[in-house]
Amino acid sequence: MTITTGSIVLNAPVEAVWALYRDFGALQWFSGAAACRIGNGKASDQIGAVRMVEMAGATGFVVPERLLGLSDDAHVLEYAIDLGTDLGTVKAEPGTKARIELYPIAYSGGTFVRMVHTYTVTEGDPAVLVEFMQGVYQQFYADLMRAFPG
Repeated sequence: MTITTGSIVLNAPVEAVWALYRDFGALQWFSGAAACRIGNGKASDQIGAVRMVEMAGATGFVVPERLLGLSDDAHVLEYAIDLGTDLGTVKAEPGTKARIELYPIAYSGGTFVRMVHTYTVTEGDPAVLVEFMQGVYQQFYADLMRAFPG
């Protein structure tokens, strides 16, 4: 099992950041997604909803992600990526688990955001996947900084 993590502190209240993440079918704020829609008729906050994410710069390449958990009290979102990861020299099984956790920062009114992905690597060096995901996290966090400047 290979685990990747990333985190950032935003100068925005946890409720505002949670509203952005909570809508599982809306990724228009993320520059890595050209389009996103819920593809199986469920509501975007309903467990089992599958969002179809068309990746920017890869017309027609769609990644299905299935909502596994959503907690408004704990500000936690969990989903599975129902497509295998293939970076050429490293491959991972479908079913990567992703978890996004938001924590309020009492002294500043900001939010601590933590992302965790758990992969089952089937081929290659897991360090390549870890390095790749650090770049993905940086893109997410740069987009979050644009959404919540300050």
